[in-house]
Order: sequence, then C-alpha cells, then structure tokens
Amino acid sequence: MPKVGVTINRIQLDSVSVDGLEELEVGIVAKEVEDRIARIEADTGHVDTVKLALLAAMSFAAELYQLRQETESKSRLGEKDLDKVIDQLQSTLSR
Repeated sequence: MPKVGVTINRIQLDSVSVDGLEELEVGIVAKEVEDRIARIEADTGHVDTVKLALLAAMSFAAELYQLRQETESKSRLGEKDLDKVIDQLQSTLSR
C-alpha cells in the first residue's frame, strides 16, 4: 500500500495510506477533504481545526449513508422486477 504526504487545512500528514487506493487517489481524496473543510469553514465561520474535521467527517458520513440507502432501495426495486420476470417466465412455461 503506497504512502503519500498530503496537506489538509494547513496540516501536513507525512505518511498517509488508504486501503484500496493508489497514491494519486489518496491525493484526490485529500483534496476532497480539504475542499469540504474549506466550504464548512466558509459556511459556519468555525476556525477550530477539530470542529472542522468533525463536521467534515459528519458530512462525508451523511453522504455515504444516503448513497447506501439509495443503493439498497434500488436493489430492492431490482429484486421486485426480477421476481416479476421470473413469475412471467414460469407462467409462460407452464402453459
């Protein structure tokens, strides 16, 4: 797993690695974190690094939660569609 140095919110992290991500991808994710913190700082006026980091973490977690909910919902809809096709096939085959 590659380790890379990144700077987020003026804080240098010298040896960052993320399972499943390449060096370039770690840099892209770090940039997303930096951007999210900057947006939260601009929106709220908070300058406390810990508060900004926690608010960014909450923001990313909420986004992940929403994506998971969407995926589960789409999966359930797909299962219903598949059940309909199976019923139709069984009906056609039993004629």
